[in-house]
Amino acid sequence: MKTHAHVILAGAILAAISSVTCYAQVSSPLAIPGSVLWLDGDDLNGDGIKDTGASGALITSWVDKAVADGIHTVTVTAGAPTLDFGVAGTHNAVHFTGGSQDKLDNTAFNVMGDYTVFTVVQTDGATFGTHVLSGINNAGTDTVLYRAGDGAFDLYSGQSSGNVNVALATVAGATGYKLFGYQANSTGPDVGILQSVQSVFELGGGATGAQLNGIRIGNLDRSDPSNVTQSEAWNGHIAEVIIYNRKVTAAEATSVNKYLNSKYNLGVAFATGRGALIEKGNVTAGDQTTPSTLTPTSQAVVSQRVNVALSSKGGVGFAKDLIAAPYSPSHLNDGLYATGFDNPWIGANNQSFAGIKLAGATTIDEIGFQDEFPNRRNAAFIFEYTLDNLSGTPADPTFGLDPTVIDSKNWQILDVFQIQDTADTRYLFGFTPIAGVTGVRVRVESSQIQTAISELEVWQAVPEPATGGLAIAGGLGLLIRRWRRR
Repeated sequence: MKTHAHVILAGAILAAISSVTCYAQVSSPLAIPGSVLWLDGDDLNGDGIKDTGASGALITSWVDKAVADGIHTVTVTAGAPTLDFGVAGTHNAVHFTGGSQDKLDNTAFNVMGDYTVFTVVQTDGATFGTHVLSGINNAGTDTVLYRAGDGAFDLYSGQSSGNVNVALATVAGATGYKLFGYQANSTGPDVGILQSVQSVFELGGGATGAQLNGIRIGNLDRSDPSNVTQSEAWNGHIAEVIIYNRKVTAAEATSVNKYLNSKYNLGVAFATGRGALIEKGNVTAGDQTTPSTLTPTSQAVVSQRVNVALSSKGGVGFAKDLIAAPYSPSHLNDGLYATGFDNPWIGANNQSFAGIKLAGATTIDEIGFQDEFPNRRNAAFIFEYTLDNLSGTPADPTFGLDPTVIDSKNWQILDVFQIQDTADTRYLFGFTPIAGVTGVRVRVESSQIQTAISELEVWQAVPEPATGGLAIAGGLGLLIRRWRRR
């Protein structure tokens, strides 16, 4: 049984996951030990050769390619799923009709204890009760991956596993292909996966209670014995299902994710390892009448850097969107932090961006930001920079700068950080200096509701002295030199 302490450790665990060095993608999911199910939409018959034919053909089975644990082929027990050729670029996938009885089952498949699930799915639209997979042998519903009617990609733990439901993210309407999965962990927090977002939660009852006893692809079971008449099929395509009978490591998960991202062009952002956390906090308390500001003991201040993001230094805040006034990108660089005195920027969607246009090309080596508000702090924060000329970008009275023009620039990923906070928190990240930067933005893919950012800092690099170390207090110099060696 997991304890509350495991959930408290979630932020540190996710930080470790997201700050790992780049890992090479695998050539096949079978390269990772513990593979117990691999359903490949390109190869329905499992002969190792890509299938060809006419789209719309009815299928009767989908052959498992993870042969080390026995072949757990899933077969049609009701409905009429079809095969589509050439979807997802050049790849095939199985199509399920939402609200139908389409499903593929294997009652002999069983994973107990820790396990990890990856799928690649596309949706034709958000309708109530569209299910990617579930168990089928237990009384009541096992763990279920599904999409709710409001567009949320959800994970339900099952009636015997705490009756917990977790919304990984909400994406309105029809979608392109998405990476969608989870990891059941008996000794630490469970993790949900949707694209770049890793959501920490507690399934309840440990991983054994959240086992997959039998498996159903494209639908779910609500009774015992297995119910073959349930009309809650997935509404769209399922291109890939990969399951491991253990908790894969962060490096292994990254390798599998990169394999799927490359194969289906999913657009997932991965941690690069270029950034390192220097400090947390170092802002004054503030209250409803007194603003919160950066303390003079912050490493960035002590090291005599200049925050070139500030409006007083010529920085211009911009955003893709916002929920409503007064949650404007103009608050990103006013030097004020999370209190009732200052309003943050809040994006209008689970996927958004906000950033700062700098006054001119600058060499930078630190970025800081503070999140704000309950449930608006949990997201993948994807930091990017551009060397493009932004001087001609049209101003926008609501979004600071024209969002379409800003998004058309060449943005390069600096690093990706997974944040799971229970209180407003300021972070400062350092990296090897980057010259010629004209703008910095953070793309957010949030796991719950829209993300709020109180302040975004961009710190100009301090030139290295000819000899000796940086003249700053205490152990900060050692810390800076450490991350600069990365």
